[in-house]
Amino acid sequence: VVDTATNSRDLTHGNTLAVGAQVSTGNNYFSGFITDVRIVKGTAVYTSAFTPPTENLTTVSGTSLLTCHLPYIADGSSNDHSITVNGNVTTKPFSPYDHLEYSATDHGGSVYFDGSTDYLLINNPPTLGANDWTFETWYYASNPLTAHNVLLSQGPGNNTIVSNFTISATGEIWIQTYTTTNVVLYNTAAGIIKGGTWNHIVLTHDYDGSSGGTYKIYVNGNQVGSDVSYTSGYYWNSGGISGTPLAMAQY
Repeated sequence: VVDTATNSRDLTHGNTLAVGAQVSTGNNYFSGFITDVRIVKGTAVYTSAFTPPTENLTTVSGTSLLTCHLPYIADGSSNDHSITVNGNVTTKPFSPYDHLEYSATDHGGSVYFDGSTDYLLINNPPTLGANDWTFETWYYASNPLTAHNVLLSQGPGNNTIVSNFTISATGEIWIQTYTTTNVVLYNTAAGIIKGGTWNHIVLTHDYDGSSGGTYKIYVNGNQVGSDVSYTSGYYWNSGGISGTPLAMAQY
């Protein structure tokens, strides 16, 4: 025990909590790294000397907030608090639990695209079309975001019939179809995607069995935007889209 104190004052004021700055004035900014911010209500988790954790904190009974603990910024408690990123807060591959030298075999890695001429091209990809299907990926973009970060693009390669799954410069997610004009079939609110941090993104198509279907987009496990249904001609890989080639992460 370093020190103890007794005080009857309530430290809860208002309904806003800030990590890394003074909430009332928006200044006195913290400089450095913060990980595993956990608030537990109803339990004094530590009441005597203890060994500091050697692994990431997890939720325990009464956990009201758990954040700064994932490769993306979110609340891991059952409350699922909405967290607004201000300034240039980013996640880094650095923590007090990094004891061992990095090994690609043990820890894996990612593919880096420089935003200029880099992309992967896959010939004869799966035909999605008028079916149920899911596209899923982890995404870490530069900060600030740049315009037209295309995660997935499918078409015959002649720039006339293409479907795109795109991140805009303002952090919106778009589903686009190009024929003779650009049609944005689905877009979320701005700020859904943040630069400088990992985001887990899922795009699903729920086919209704007749002439249309419903697109859903999830970011870090939460559905963003409303369900949007479209009729024939707007399926991924149909309505004239040949299905080859498939370009991934061209931005």
